[in-house]
Amino acid sequence: MRGPTITDCVYRLTADDPVNVHGNYCYVVERLGPRTLALSPRSDLGLEAGDTIDAFDGETCASKGRAVVVEKKVRSSAGLEAAIETVWRRKSPATVKLVYEVTLDRDLDCSVGDAVSSRTRTGAGIVIQNSSFHGGGRVMVKAPDALIENNTFSRTNAAAIHVGSDIGYWSESSFAENVTIRGNQFRGCGMAANHFFAESEVFATVYVGCTHPLEAPGLLPTFENRNILIEGNTIDDSYSAALQITNADGVLVRGNTIGPAFLRGSAFAAGKKFGIVPDAAVIIAMARNVSLVDNSIATGPVARRPVSIHSSCDASVRVVQPEPAGKQ
Repeated sequence: MRGPTITDCVYRLTADDPVNVHGNYCYVVERLGPRTLALSPRSDLGLEAGDTIDAFDGETCASKGRAVVVEKKVRSSAGLEAAIETVWRRKSPATVKLVYEVTLDRDLDCSVGDAVSSRTRTGAGIVIQNSSFHGGGRVMVKAPDALIENNTFSRTNAAAIHVGSDIGYWSESSFAENVTIRGNQFRGCGMAANHFFAESEVFATVYVGCTHPLEAPGLLPTFENRNILIEGNTIDDSYSAALQITNADGVLVRGNTIGPAFLRGSAFAAGKKFGIVPDAAVIIAMARNVSLVDNSIATGPVARRPVSIHSSCDASVRVVQPEPAGKQ
């Protein structure tokens, strides 16, 4: 199912997210056979016979492979209530008392608690162009093959753009893959105070990552956001960090102009949950194969350096000529 094309639109003062493109996760509640699983869906939609599915470990959220649904049956949840309660314990609870019995074309090493989502029904191919977003929530894209280009974002409450999976709480799939964020203008975004709480996962104008389950002990060791291009954007006057990249493998940040960050003059407790010190305009953690090339990045009292690379990254995260654009 292809995602929408949004062009030449104006969104102002939306109470919540003006755009949220996603699929839905189901969770394994019983392994019925080598290729057959019992799944608990949050709602009765988003998975059908013939769909290609992705499976993820319920604890680490790392990939467990891909398969095709050969057959799907729907039945009541009788006899699996305890397992269902367990898998939804740290998430927004399921709204239906149904179980999907699915047979796959190949065996996946799935256990109780693992997540399954339809790759066919994520809204792949979304295009957001030449539009304006002022105030309100985020543009959220949890789908592959997305283009977010030549838009303007101003005074957003939360992150202006949020790409990647919400596998942690709302169970909205999937990870970002083949996503281009190009030629956008951002000013005064990330105003909400909850960016600065100790438990906050997101504290940037543009965020690439995934939502962790409640009580997660730290950064999830998953790298499922892949092939992300962030190019030719202007990110100015960010109330939190300008750019935050986590749980990713293959990100190119090129030719962006990044102005003042952390306008309140303090990062407060942002990043504490993950042991991240928010002392830069660009923050990278639990990522690999990330390149920053030919960006102009301002520094200041809080963002004392252009880029912060967390210890969870390896040597494949590299910065080429991150010249400071001047003091804030």
